[in-house]
Amino acid sequence: MPATPDVPNWTDIVSAIGQAGGAVATAAAVIVALWLAIRERRWRRADLVAVAAERDDRDAAQARLITVACDFRDTLTGSVSVTVRNESASPVFDVRIKKVESDDPDVVSWDYDFGQMDELYDVAPTVLSASAEIRAVAWYHDGTGTPIRTFADDHATVQFTDSNGLRWTRRDTAAPVRLIDSK
Repeated sequence: MPATPDVPNWTDIVSAIGQAGGAVATAAAVIVALWLAIRERRWRRADLVAVAAERDDRDAAQARLITVACDFRDTLTGSVSVTVRNESASPVFDVRIKKVESDDPDVVSWDYDFGQMDELYDVAPTVLSASAEIRAVAWYHDGTGTPIRTFADDHATVQFTDSNGLRWTRRDTAAPVRLIDSK
């Protein structure tokens, strides 16, 4: 007797088509799930960046209200008046004028005088009350230590701790920069 070829049953054909369709649908579902996960991750990352920016802005709120300026030059002595103002409603602590600079290339160093505050400034941290100011007078020196007069632009840098205990530095009218211990 001759062999009869195996002819697939119509139910086998329908079953095979169903399995192929299921495999395609499963692959599509995996792709959609991966796409949704990636999109969600990007949204969360953007939210974290926005939250961090808001936190940094809140942290710097008081620091932006502490100003430092070289606001008067005595043309006779060449001294420069440096004023640190606290225009916030809270005190700031450990206020230090870290640097006074001139755009004059002959200026090598500087010195300052707080008048009656000199002893306090060197012994204890300076507290700058709300709406108060500290004024210092700075002199420039050349390479030999001799005081010199200059008429170039002046720049001052101040460091302080705000009422939240955060340490900041600020140069002239630039945005305050947070100082973070690297302990």
